[in-house]
Amino acid sequence: MKYDCMAFGWFHEFLYEERVPDLEAAEATLQKMLDDNAMIVHAYRESDPENPELIGRHRRLCAFTSGVGNDNADNSPAVHEICRFLLDTDSLSLWQMARDRDQLMDNRWAVVDLYSLDPCAGSVYGKALLCGKGTKLPMA
Repeated sequence: MKYDCMAFGWFHEFLYEERVPDLEAAEATLQKMLDDNAMIVHAYRESDPENPELIGRHRRLCAFTSGVGNDNADNSPAVHEICRFLLDTDSLSLWQMARDRDQLMDNRWAVVDLYSLDPCAGSVYGKALLCGKGTKLPMA
């Protein structure tokens, strides 16, 4: 399934867009966009252009802050936060098991929460954080 990835800058101005063939490519594209100093990124499934499946924010560039609480930003690796919100119902039991056991789903997603807005819609909404190699993201 194809994804449309969008990068936004300060004040949410649109920077650019890229179409990719699958979820894994969308994850990599969002990481690259954030590495290239986009402030916020979205990836939309081809089948659901209204609700972004992946939403990311640049962890080292914080708008309207004085740097308080961000003392080590210059020394820390470029770690970004990418959340996944639209999860497949076919693998719901696996997502629930990963959450209950504090394990990564697909070796890269830390499941934070799961919920269904419409059981007939064919998708489950939740929140999972993308974890890169060696990355330790705080569970919300």
